Amino acid sequence: MTARSVVHGSPAFPHDDEPDGAKRTLMLNGKPTPYFAQLAWAGMATVANLPATVFPAGRTAAGLPFGLQAIGPYLEDRTTIGFAGLVEREFGGFRPPPGF
Repeated sequence: MTARSVVHGSPAFPHDDEPDGAKRTLMLNGKPTPYFAQLAWAGMATVANLPATVFPAGRTAAGLPFGLQAIGPYLEDRTTIGFAGLVEREFGGFRPPPGF
């Protein structure tokens, strides 16, 4: 597990260095999508003040790593961290893609 993870609605994607964040887009399901619209995934837990842990869960068919987010009950931080640890143990945790 990593100390800094952000949940996102897609697997890894090319970086977009556009200085104007409002102009940044991602291709999701073949359609351009505003980059910051993806903050909704992280917001589900934070707006309700619930603990959440992001953890590696596998690879896409293209070999890109993807993760999942566990959201737990209020003040149950150790529950989501423990669950992420169990998933990591069973599925091997994060492994960098070939060539990185």
